[in-house]
Amino acid sequence: MAYRFETGEDVGAGFRRIADEQFSKILRRFSMDADGGSTIHEARKSLKRLKALLKLGRKGLGKKDYAREYSTVRDAGRLLSGARDFEVMPTTLASLKAANGDLNRADVRRVSAAIQSAKRAFEQSWDRNSAIDEVVGGLAASRKRFSKLDLDEDFGVIAKGAGMCLGVLRSQGERALSTGGDEDFHDWRKSAQLHWRQLRLLSPIWPEVMAARITVTRALADGLGFDHDLAVLARFIATMPSSELDDERKAAIGDAIKLCQLSLRDEARAYAGLLIVDEPQQFGEQLVAYRDARAKIAELDIPYTVSGPDGERT
Repeated sequence: MAYRFETGEDVGAGFRRIADEQFSKILRRFSMDADGGSTIHEARKSLKRLKALLKLGRKGLGKKDYAREYSTVRDAGRLLSGARDFEVMPTTLASLKAANGDLNRADVRRVSAAIQSAKRAFEQSWDRNSAIDEVVGGLAASRKRFSKLDLDEDFGVIAKGAGMCLGVLRSQGERALSTGGDEDFHDWRKSAQLHWRQLRLLSPIWPEVMAARITVTRALADGLGFDHDLAVLARFIATMPSSELDDERKAAIGDAIKLCQLSLRDEARAYAGLLIVDEPQQFGEQLVAYRDARAKIAELDIPYTVSGPDGERT
């Protein structure tokens, strides 16, 4: 089934079903192709979905249950994250070059060669099989525990969790825009991704309204993601020895990165303006109201149609 709470589905049952589907995806992929880079990439996405689900249900779970399962999922993600930067940096460098045609091609080639060399060194030092075995063992145990977790069946608990995460998104955005620090923007990116995934989980309560918010949040998360990738690339270039790239050439690429980040951060500020209109508590209350209204429509068998922008029914 899809990554969402289905209409009419009990909160607890939906929570356990969604979690089990993500655990199943991870464990099945590792059993079929543990060595593939795409397997690790897809596993990390499923782990992020699990984190979003856990954050959503945090107030409806026991503190010990939440802390144990969140730690298991978080630690699994960290074990698989080592190769991520080396997989992404070549694409980031290519995108930077496409956005800034003035970059020296020879410099780009030198950076690209250095990335590939560092990637090979990392792969030789990383015990991939040991990391995957640890991840699989931890997640298999967590999957069993999840099947027995008791979650408060009140949808208001889930809605409150969504509101709290929106509050984090707001505060981290304010901090990032105030400090301009790369790590603060990275934290903002993670909270934007979290909010986007939670909106997907809750989308059936009013698909048309939620779809608009999902689109904006995804745009915010994607822009902040590229900003983070640029910051990672900048840090890597700074570590290159002068024999590979001198300080003047490093500065030229660094300036191009900063210019691109300024544009991305202006976009992020604009997108955030569409998301922070609602106060966190108000947002949670709206979600409850949406769900109750949709349930009443279904109960009374009232026709529910969608109208186009010209007023014509579609």
